[in-house]
Amino acid sequence: MATLVYFAWAANSLLAAGFHGLGDFPGGESISLATGVSGNGAYVLGGSYSELGSEPFIWDKEHGIQRLDNILTVITLGAAYDVSGDGSVVVGLADFGHAVPFRWENAGFHFLNVETPGVANAVTYDGRVVVGTENYSPGGGPAPVTGTAFRWTEAEGVLRLADLTGGPECARANDVSADGRIVVGKGDCDASFQVEDLGLAVRWIDGGPAEPLGSLVEAGQSAATAISTDGRTIVGGGGSKVGWEPFVWREGEGMIGLGRLNDAAYGEALDVTGNGRIVVGQSGDRAFLWTAAHGMRDLKEYLSSDLYKLDLTGWTLTKATAISPDGLYIVGEGINPAGDVESWRADLFHIPHGGHIDIVDLNNVRNNFGGTGLGDMPPYDGVVDIYDLNFVRNNFRPNAEASSVPEPAGLWLALFCGALAMFNRRFLR
Repeated sequence: MATLVYFAWAANSLLAAGFHGLGDFPGGESISLATGVSGNGAYVLGGSYSELGSEPFIWDKEHGIQRLDNILTVITLGAAYDVSGDGSVVVGLADFGHAVPFRWENAGFHFLNVETPGVANAVTYDGRVVVGTENYSPGGGPAPVTGTAFRWTEAEGVLRLADLTGGPECARANDVSADGRIVVGKGDCDASFQVEDLGLAVRWIDGGPAEPLGSLVEAGQSAATAISTDGRTIVGGGGSKVGWEPFVWREGEGMIGLGRLNDAAYGEALDVTGNGRIVVGQSGDRAFLWTAAHGMRDLKEYLSSDLYKLDLTGWTLTKATAISPDGLYIVGEGINPAGDVESWRADLFHIPHGGHIDIVDLNNVRNNFGGTGLGDMPPYDGVVDIYDLNFVRNNFRPNAEASSVPEPAGLWLALFCGALAMFNRRFLR
């Protein structure tokens, strides 16, 4: 997460919400499954079916859906699961008849040196730390997921992470904090190595022992799927009185269930923004977006509301799989108007009074800083704070009416940023 250290801003063009179906590879089933989005929102990745089967893809608005460069000279099948902040590093699974975790950087592949079949599930914002699972045996929801969790760096290679028994036999690593220090996932064995008896969300700090994060109900199961960039918020799913329910976990607060849509018996939180305030995932057959201020909302209804006014006629958004750290881009899966499974990206820009960030927005942030209401900028997490100030700074563009206001917008912005610089460093530390 960038720290506020300068007072310049760009005169951006009109910002607007948008929705993009990502398409699929020709020759196979009409299916594409998005699994991740870069930190800047420009790149989406996942898997799509060609005549050969599932292949990793990367998508951007200019080029559309593409195979990873030169991928067919190395890999015939597989899927991509995560991407670095700038889109230059992609990790995932290559299928050679058995699963092999890979790290792709600038059109070059590196296959991680694991001893058994495995998958790379996540990569840090800078692309230097990869986490995943060896001895890979897929599962989902309340079903056990077995394997050996690992953390990889170029300098140290593969570091196997301890499970809840202290051994390396029964855990899965699903995500990693931006600095690479905290890994989250699931531990599947208790002291008697009975997978059926226990499956708990866990975290590892600096390669130390697995720390169980608890459950929503006594003796219940849980699994952690994602962590905020600062490492303070962890999300996933857990058994509750209503079924398998999405949760958010924070230090000192423990695990909190997020509810469900339409009495769904199954739901899971799949990603979280950098500040931990916006959670996305799946509840039943619908994608959801959750904030503390507004609770769980059907994502299609939210995007189609008067706030964004996106036309999603014919689409069913079934799962939101990832959200960018700033919360401005969400990707996922759905059923398109033709009835096919297709990936999508939603852009959550919405600017009041003509699409310009100007002195009105700056004053709203300044006057309501630390509170709620006016000054809450996209993606509208319900709190006016440093993230909203950064949004104003990065997108400041006074319109003709606002520029005639006697108060110098640039001076106010510079002074306000300067006054908050020290707070900003502490807040994002």
